[in-house]
Amino acid sequence: MTDLSGAPVVTLANERGATALALSSDGGTLYVALADDDAIAAIDTATLTETGRWTTGWPAGLGHLDGEPPVMPRTR
Repeated sequence: MTDLSGAPVVTLANERGATALALSSDGGTLYVALADDDAIAAIDTATLTETGRWTTGWPAGLGHLDGEPPVMPRTR
């Protein structure tokens, strides 16, 4: 994890495959897409601890979190 100037601050454990990042409007929470765990983690930016995790329910290899375009089965 870096500060807003890009300087390294800390490496967080158990955040496997961190890819896309989104900072909350108040700067208090960093949301991280975890490609290796097919999940989204919420990181408290003051304490640098994970405060929540949600599984995406998206099978590995089917899209977005692993960098590939989504592939959906045909229903017809």
